[in-house]
Amino acid sequence: MQQTISFFFRSLFMGLCLVCFSSLPSEAQTLFPRTQLSVFDSQDKKVGNVLGMVNEKASPLWVAFTIEGHLVALRVTRDQLKGPDGVEAYYLSQKCEGEPHFKYSQIQEGRGMLPTVLIGPPGRTAYVVDDDDLSLIFYPQSRRKASGPCEVVNVTNPIKLRPGKGIINLQEIFTPPFHIR
Repeated sequence: MQQTISFFFRSLFMGLCLVCFSSLPSEAQTLFPRTQLSVFDSQDKKVGNVLGMVNEKASPLWVAFTIEGHLVALRVTRDQLKGPDGVEAYYLSQKCEGEPHFKYSQIQEGRGMLPTVLIGPPGRTAYVVDDDDLSLIFYPQSRRKASGPCEVVNVTNPIKLRPGKGIINLQEIFTPPFHIR
């Protein structure tokens, strides 16, 4: 019985030592706080803070910044800022003219995360969901996927959409090439 108690306390002591020593900083850990990486344009104007990188080559990387009260996350390559893949915008015209509209279901799927952003004409305008407008149900005439070309669509059922609004023309604000610092 005494051997069992002795073994229990030795095991407990060894376990506590292991936990205590493993929580001490190792050589790989640092005592200094990390510096936030940021993306700057060719004029050294800060675009935003780096959110993450896909691979060690930092291509593409993501930045976040606020424009007119809207939090925006964009992909950055050396030569341009891009919206996220998978974003679709619908238009009332057949040539993707006017304000874009976003699928209500797409907005709801991303709820609680960064807002839906589309980069499109004129220039490199960033469009976001207009929170002040109500959803509409209509038959769109054209669609643009991410920053791709305009496509004519022929939908058989109306789609529930939320109006978008242009918040900034990125070409007027930032000048490529971009770099990390």
